[in-house]
Amino acid sequence: MKKIFIAILSVFLFSKSGLSQSTINIPVKKLKIKYQNGEAIYINRINYFEYDQTNYTIDTVFVKNSMISFKKKDDNQFLILLNNRKEIPITYLPLIQLREHYTSMFCGNFYKSDNYLLLSNQFNSEEYDYLNKFYKKFSKKSFDLELYEGPDYKKMDVTDAQNLVEKRKQKYLKDLNRKQQELSQKFIEYLKTEIELGANNQFLNWYEETYSKEIEKEFKTTNTSKIHQNLYDDFISKKWNKNSIQYFRTIERIINFEESKKRKKLSTYFKNIEKRKEKAQKLKEKTASNVGVRDERATQCVLSLSAKRNERKI
Repeated sequence: MKKIFIAILSVFLFSKSGLSQSTINIPVKKLKIKYQNGEAIYINRINYFEYDQTNYTIDTVFVKNSMISFKKKDDNQFLILLNNRKEIPITYLPLIQLREHYTSMFCGNFYKSDNYLLLSNQFNSEEYDYLNKFYKKFSKKSFDLELYEGPDYKKMDVTDAQNLVEKRKQKYLKDLNRKQQELSQKFIEYLKTEIELGANNQFLNWYEETYSKEIEKEFKTTNTSKIHQNLYDDFISKKWNKNSIQYFRTIERIINFEESKKRKKLSTYFKNIEKRKEKAQKLKEKTASNVGVRDERATQCVLSLSAKRNERKI
């Protein structure tokens, strides 16, 4: 029995230890920005739920033999920004400076910088190139271009607007499906989250602006908005990639929506919400696809090992 316990403990520690670490090697020649040998590079991890923290730089390394190399402490996927200057990641600036507008503000230009990478265990040049090209065309009007008349939104039937956004969304998903053999499942999951939730967020931007009076009236009589509620219920029933900025925006929307119910008036942003971060964490635990992945794998190893020991006894 003691040996079984030691074996189980060893498996658990194996899953938690540095054996899950990996060294990420990024050839400079594969990047759009050509860093020089000896140049200091700051490895910034992008986590929108911690945008107000200052610990985003997870490593500082020097280019050696035309290679950027750093240790990754776990096998979880995350978004990084390479920079040769120590400065706040550009995608954090709107959250720091204009948080109240951020749920309705989308700027693909932030990602048009060529030094964003989505990493799991190794650098993949095909995924880097695809991400770069994806954000070149993924802009403010990616889904709702046909909902505009000149610089402003135009009013139309809600179902018609949803269909137009859905059509654009399916185009992005179709383009992604063509590359399924070349891209990892984690990478595809990230982009699907960006596409599907990006479509929802841009549709809601249009709906909130063009149907503001109708929404206000509905909130006064029912203390909710069916359009919002249906989209948020669907979101909560599924799993999403937590690295996506669209995932962060959706979590923020839901928290403010629930606060709107308390205050009996819809707003996309309330500055003071009690336990905002705790509420965000609870929603992440329900909806993030990559929460607890390593723990589950360790549990499976333990169960498998225990079963084998029991078989031998029988």
